[in-house]
Amino acid sequence: YFQGVRQEEAQPQGSLTGDLGLSWETGWEQMRGVPAYLKGVGASLLEKAGFEDAARAQRLSAYNLVTEMQNNLAELDALYVGPNSWAEAQKEGTIGSYAIWGINEAVKQVPNLAVMALGAFSTMGVGCI
Repeated sequence: YFQGVRQEEAQPQGSLTGDLGLSWETGWEQMRGVPAYLKGVGASLLEKAGFEDAARAQRLSAYNLVTEMQNNLAELDALYVGPNSWAEAQKEGTIGSYAIWGINEAVKQVPNLAVMALGAFSTMGVGCI
Protein backbone atom coordinates (compact mmCIF):
# COMPACT_ATOMS: atom_id res chain seq x y z
CA TYR A 1 0.00 0.00 0.00
CA PHE A 2 1.17 3.45 -0.85
CA GLN A 3 -0.92 6.29 0.56
CA GLY A 4 -3.90 4.01 0.93
CA VAL A 5 -3.68 2.62 -2.63
CA ARG A 6 -2.74 -1.01 -3.13
CA GLN A 7 0.25 -1.39 -5.41
CA GLU A 8 0.61 -4.37 -7.76
CA GLU A 9 3.52 -6.68 -7.16
CA ALA A 10 6.17 -6.00 -9.75
CA GLN A 11 7.07 -9.07 -11.78
CA PRO A 12 10.74 -9.34 -12.67
CA GLN A 13 11.17 -8.54 -16.32
CA GLY A 14 14.79 -9.58 -16.62
CA SER A 15 17.69 -7.28 -17.18
CA LEU A 16 20.70 -6.63 -19.31
CA THR A 17 22.93 -8.07 -16.60
CA GLY A 18 20.71 -11.17 -16.40
CA ASP A 19 21.08 -11.71 -20.14
CA LEU A 20 24.84 -11.17 -19.86
CA GLY A 21 24.99 -13.84 -17.17
CA LEU A 22 23.04 -16.20 -19.43
CA SER A 23 25.46 -15.45 -22.27
CA TRP A 24 28.39 -16.25 -20.00
CA GLU A 25 26.76 -19.55 -18.96
CA THR A 26 26.02 -20.32 -22.61
CA GLY A 27 29.68 -19.76 -23.49
CA TRP A 28 30.83 -22.17 -20.78
CA GLU A 29 28.20 -24.71 -21.77
CA GLN A 30 29.45 -24.58 -25.38
CA MET A 31 32.89 -25.57 -24.11
CA ARG A 32 31.43 -29.02 -23.36
CA GLY A 33 31.70 -29.68 -27.09
CA VAL A 34 35.47 -30.08 -26.73
CA PRO A 35 35.36 -33.31 -24.69
CA ALA A 36 32.69 -34.67 -27.05
CA TYR A 37 34.96 -33.94 -30.02
CA LEU A 38 37.90 -35.63 -28.30
CA LYS A 39 35.77 -38.68 -27.50
CA GLY A 40 34.80 -38.86 -31.17
CA VAL A 41 38.44 -38.71 -32.24
CA GLY A 42 39.28 -41.38 -29.66
CA ALA A 43 36.49 -43.55 -31.02
CA SER A 44 37.95 -43.32 -34.52
CA LEU A 45 41.38 -44.31 -33.23
CA LEU A 46 39.96 -47.22 -31.24
CA GLU A 47 38.04 -48.40 -34.30
CA LYS A 48 41.16 -48.29 -36.47
CA ALA A 49 43.01 -50.28 -33.81
CA GLY A 50 40.30 -52.95 -33.96
CA PHE A 51 38.47 -52.19 -30.71
CA GLU A 52 34.97 -51.81 -32.14
CA ASP A 53 33.13 -52.21 -28.81
CA ALA A 54 35.26 -49.58 -27.09
CA ALA A 55 34.84 -47.27 -30.11
CA ARG A 56 31.07 -47.72 -29.98
CA ALA A 57 31.06 -46.86 -26.26
CA GLN A 58 33.14 -43.73 -26.93
CA ARG A 59 30.79 -42.61 -29.71
CA LEU A 60 27.76 -43.18 -27.50
CA SER A 61 29.38 -41.18 -24.72
CA ALA A 62 30.15 -38.34 -27.14
CA TYR A 63 26.58 -38.42 -28.47
CA ASN A 64 25.20 -38.24 -24.92
CA LEU A 65 27.45 -35.29 -24.08
CA VAL A 66 26.34 -33.38 -27.17
CA THR A 67 22.67 -34.16 -26.56
CA GLU A 68 22.90 -32.94 -22.97
CA MET A 69 24.76 -29.82 -24.10
CA GLN A 70 22.08 -29.04 -26.71
CA ASN A 71 19.32 -29.45 -24.14
CA ASN A 72 21.11 -27.18 -21.67
CA LEU A 73 21.68 -24.55 -24.36
CA ALA A 74 18.01 -24.63 -25.35
CA GLU A 75 17.01 -24.13 -21.71
CA LEU A 76 19.39 -21.18 -21.39
CA ASP A 77 18.15 -19.64 -24.64
CA ALA A 78 14.57 -19.79 -23.38
CA LEU A 79 15.52 -17.63 -20.38
CA TYR A 80 16.69 -14.61 -22.42
CA VAL A 81 14.64 -11.45 -22.02
CA GLY A 82 16.33 -9.39 -24.72
CA PRO A 83 17.01 -10.39 -28.32
CA ASN A 84 18.76 -13.73 -28.51
CA SER A 85 19.32 -13.89 -32.25
CA TRP A 86 19.90 -11.58 -35.19
CA ALA A 87 16.33 -12.27 -36.33
CA GLU A 88 14.93 -11.19 -32.95
CA ALA A 89 17.03 -8.01 -33.01
CA GLN A 90 15.76 -7.23 -36.53
CA LYS A 91 12.19 -7.91 -35.44
CA GLU A 92 12.50 -5.35 -32.64
CA GLY A 93 14.22 -3.00 -35.08
CA THR A 94 15.85 -0.69 -32.55
CA ILE A 95 19.46 0.30 -32.17
CA GLY A 96 19.34 -0.94 -28.59
CA SER A 97 18.16 -4.39 -29.64
CA TYR A 98 21.09 -4.73 -32.05
CA ALA A 99 23.49 -3.52 -29.36
CA ILE A 100 22.18 -5.92 -26.73
CA TRP A 101 22.29 -8.82 -29.17
CA GLY A 102 25.88 -7.94 -30.15
CA ILE A 103 27.04 -7.62 -26.56
CA ASN A 104 25.44 -10.95 -25.64
CA GLU A 105 27.09 -12.67 -28.60
CA ALA A 106 30.49 -11.21 -27.64
CA VAL A 107 30.09 -12.38 -24.02
CA LYS A 108 29.29 -15.91 -25.26
CA GLN A 109 32.74 -16.02 -26.87
CA VAL A 110 34.70 -14.91 -23.77
CA PRO A 111 35.12 -18.40 -22.22
CA ASN A 112 36.42 -19.82 -25.51
CA LEU A 113 38.78 -16.90 -26.05
CA ALA A 114 39.99 -17.08 -22.45
CA VAL A 115 40.85 -20.76 -22.78
CA MET A 116 42.67 -20.10 -26.06
CA ALA A 117 44.62 -17.20 -24.50
CA LEU A 118 45.59 -19.29 -21.47
CA GLY A 119 46.75 -22.05 -23.80
CA ALA A 120 48.85 -19.60 -25.76
CA PHE A 121 50.40 -18.13 -22.61
CA SER A 122 51.09 -21.51 -21.03
CA THR A 123 52.87 -22.79 -24.13
CA MET A 124 54.55 -19.45 -24.81
CA GLY A 125 52.79 -19.21 -28.13
CA VAL A 126 53.88 -22.60 -29.50
CA GLY A 127 51.17 -23.83 -31.83
CA CYS A 128 49.56 -20.40 -32.21
CA ILE A 129 51.30 -19.64 -35.46
